[in-house]
Amino acid sequence: MPTPVQPTRKRRLPAPAVLAVVVLFLAGCSGSSDADAPSNPAEPTTPTTPSEGTSAANSRGSVSMEAGGRIFSFTLETCLISDEDFLIAGPGMEAGAGEPAWLEGDLFADEAGDWVGEVRAQVGTTDRFVTTDDEVVVTNFGDPLGHEQVGDRHDFTGQARNADGVASGDGKVSVTCLEAR
Repeated sequence: MPTPVQPTRKRRLPAPAVLAVVVLFLAGCSGSSDADAPSNPAEPTTPTTPSEGTSAANSRGSVSMEAGGRIFSFTLETCLISDEDFLIAGPGMEAGAGEPAWLEGDLFADEAGDWVGEVRAQVGTTDRFVTTDDEVVVTNFGDPLGHEQVGDRHDFTGQARNADGVASGDGKVSVTCLEAR
C-alpha cells in the first residue's frame, strides 16, 4: 500500500515584510542616475578632489591634523559629537604635497573620563573603506589623549604613528563640527 501524501502548507511572508523588502530594493535602485554618468562613455572619469566632492553646503565640519611632521586638512562628511564620543570622517588633502587623503576617527571618553581612540588618515585616496600603505594615525597608545575645547573647536593631542605602527612624534587633531549633536 502506498504511503499517503501529506498536504504541505505553504508559508507566506507577512505583508509588512514584503513591503519593507520592496521599499529597500527600490531605494537602492534610485541611488544611481544617468546624471552621474560621464557625457561621453568613452571618456574616463576622474575622481573628484575633496573641494569638488564635498561642497560647503554638504560639509559637516572640518579637521586639521598634524602628525609626524605632516599637515592635513579635511572637510567632514560625518561629524557626530556627544559629551562622550566623537565620530568623524571625510576627504582632505596633505598640505604642500597636495596628496588626497581620507580621514576616519572614533574618539571616546572611557570610564575614568579620559579620551581614548584614534584618528586615521589614509593618504592617496579620498574613498571610504580604502586602506593605503601611507597611513598617518594619531592615537592614545597607552596614555589618554589630551583634550581641550576652545569655543566649538576640540583639540586632541596624542602620539603619531605610521602604517607600520611606528611612533613618529606628537600628533594633534583639531575638530570643528558645524552641528554638534
